[in-house]
Amino acid sequence: MSTFNTNFSMERSRNDVEYFYKWLGYTWGEHIGEWIEMYGDNHDNSSVHRVCVIAPRDHSKSTTLRVKLLHMALFEQWRNKPFTCWLFSASKQRLGC
Repeated sequence: MSTFNTNFSMERSRNDVEYFYKWLGYTWGEHIGEWIEMYGDNHDNSSVHRVCVIAPRDHSKSTTLRVKLLHMALFEQWRNKPFTCWLFSASKQRLGC
């Protein structure tokens, strides 16, 4: 990818998380937009923000959170302080593979 295209994509991504998500090569679904909004910083200046997403396997729960965190790290400030994020997930043991 040319430097121009990379710079253009980075600038467009600054204000468009959906574009950023797709630019990274992931498939966008309507539920992804809802989760991105939940992960956002629109919660009346609360000091703690917790989100719990329960969805079937392969619905991009972890991917969506990682993309949102990367977007925040690259383009956003969070009250001028570092932030902590915990991601809990479980893997089901596959039998017979």
